[in-house]
Amino acid sequence: MRYDYLDTDAEYPIVPGFVFNVPDSLKAGFVNFDQNTGTYIPFDTPCNAGTPTNPTGVCKSNFIEAETKKEFSPRIGASFPVTPTSTFRLSYGRFVQTPAFFTTASFASGEAGVSQGNLGVMQDSNFDLQNGNTNSTFGRDVDLPSTRTVEFGYRQLIGDDLVVDISAFNKKQRGALASRKLPFEDPTRPGATVFLNVLTNQDFTESNGFELKLDKTVGNMINSSMSYSFLGAVSLRATSNLSLLTGQPTLPPEVLLTLEQSRKHNISWTNSLSFPTDFQEGTAAGAIFSDLSVHTILRLRSGLPYTKLENDGGGSIG
Repeated sequence: MRYDYLDTDAEYPIVPGFVFNVPDSLKAGFVNFDQNTGTYIPFDTPCNAGTPTNPTGVCKSNFIEAETKKEFSPRIGASFPVTPTSTFRLSYGRFVQTPAFFTTASFASGEAGVSQGNLGVMQDSNFDLQNGNTNSTFGRDVDLPSTRTVEFGYRQLIGDDLVVDISAFNKKQRGALASRKLPFEDPTRPGATVFLNVLTNQDFTESNGFELKLDKTVGNMINSSMSYSFLGAVSLRATSNLSLLTGQPTLPPEVLLTLEQSRKHNISWTNSLSFPTDFQEGTAAGAIFSDLSVHTILRLRSGLPYTKLENDGGGSIG
């Protein structure tokens, strides 16, 4: 049993990108920077009460405190003999992935951090739209992505020197982090909507596969192993064609998309020839081959998935 605890001790603005550029009624707890002392001091008048922008003086907090994340992750496995020469195994595990706090790239600085899979829960959380635009990607208080894996296998000894092992597995990831352009009400323009890129728990991925492996020994000097594995990995994303009718920003497609690590066919063959230290002692062959090992490796793999892009001269890589 594994226990994960995460407390970012962070606060997020109610609307991403509106940290300081909000109405006076949302400036509860705001501070000013004192140039003389180099410290932050409270507003002289809380929420600028009595001013034309906040005549009622009602104070509302502009920030939401992030929730503390607590997750239990059980794992269990069992293996038992079926016959004196065969065994069966089964395992289940749940895992959670702690996201990064910050990333090395951001849309705010014109870099493709999100497209590279770099998403941080505090990325641009204190970034104000007065200094940028809606192409920035804002970190938010998201749940921890979780992964569940199931594997079972069967191992059979044939004769004295051949072992056959077959295993199958399934891995599902829920709540994977993704960037989505979502609508928010503009706090500076009541009733107006602004679309912002925010961090969300949206993607769902699943991987399925199996592996067949043969282990063979010849005497005490030769060991050979051959395996074949099949892996298919896909991702499910949310979408809608509503944008065609409303003119709103297009959402990612809700289809099964092949993941980068989806490599369907893999064949591996390894061999080792190891001469013992006392091989033909006192002979020329023993002097040459004693304590000598030779290893060979052969791998055949199908290619990784890719998407063909038209070379329009815009710098796209196909």
